[in-house]
Amino acid sequence: KQVGVGEVLILGIAFCLVFSAEGPPESLLTTLYGDLGFTSLALLYFVFSASCVFAPLLLKKLGSKWCLLLGSIPYALYPGALIADSPAVVVLNSALIGNGAALIWGGQGAYITQICNSSNMGLFMGIFFFFLSSAGIIGNFITTVIRGQFNNDTAAFGTLLVVGGLGLAGFFCLPSNKSTPSPDVSKQAVSAAPAPTESGVAPVCGRVTTGGYPTGAVPEPCPDPGSVPGPDAKPLVL
Repeated sequence: KQVGVGEVLILGIAFCLVFSAEGPPESLLTTLYGDLGFTSLALLYFVFSASCVFAPLLLKKLGSKWCLLLGSIPYALYPGALIADSPAVVVLNSALIGNGAALIWGGQGAYITQICNSSNMGLFMGIFFFFLSSAGIIGNFITTVIRGQFNNDTAAFGTLLVVGGLGLAGFFCLPSNKSTPSPDVSKQAVSAAPAPTESGVAPVCGRVTTGGYPTGAVPEPCPDPGSVPGPDAKPLVL
């Protein structure tokens, strides 16, 4: 059983829901608001760039889970800004998304690192980006169907607001404590090996090898040099 699979599934689904809610309003921003839309997007990415300088401090203070939750709030509320149909609210929410982006992506990297190791990192990242990429399909499908059937932007954005709220619930349910990664066998072998002597010869019980151990061999602990060998002790073969 892979340790951390449950956590990465929750993380991926939460990202999928939050970005499903945020993606369509961002795509429609310039269509609905013209030049104001361009200004909002420019502000979003400017604040994102500036916030990346300070995000590590919050990440260290709050931890990855709470940075993910706090950073995702403006994403989930973005459809509500378009429902309000206020230029000031749209610009403010865009700036808040810029702040949230630094937290959410910093938290994502830290959380994935906590729950994986070198043997399953590729698998976990693949699972995560599968869900993240699916957000572009789900969010646009919901928006297209509702706008096509009802010709009502408020109904479409209201549905996306609910989807974003579900994403926030997913981040809240994310375990705070980092999972213990699956042990790395190669690291275990290295840590179990006794340190080489000053002559560069690494002692192994029953034999001596120079420059390391035979491939695949994990040495047994050598007896304490100060201990008195028993009657069944085997002599060291050089």
